[in-house]
Amino acid sequence: MKKMIFGIMTLMIFYGCEGSEQDTTFDDATKAYKSGDFQSAITLYTKACDSGNGESCFWLGSLYESGNSVKQDIKKAVTLYKQACGLGGSHNGCEDYNRLNK
Repeated sequence: MKKMIFGIMTLMIFYGCEGSEQDTTFDDATKAYKSGDFQSAITLYTKACDSGNGESCFWLGSLYESGNSVKQDIKKAVTLYKQACGLGGSHNGCEDYNRLNK
């Protein structure tokens, strides 16, 4: 799962979003995650998610669902996926929200 998350994040950085502070924070979170600084990544994903970045909400939800670098918390993952879906920035957030809400 860790390799899958890393691969998808790498593609997102390569094709990246530019412009807003949310995007910069998301990019910084992804860089922190890739470098192994998981606590900084979680802090930055949380900041970007709270600022309305749907992709950050999705990735934070993925971390909570898998228990990767945080204590596994499915309820929190569902909440974050729902937030990602509502922000419209993450198709995967909608899919994962629906998957866990069955």
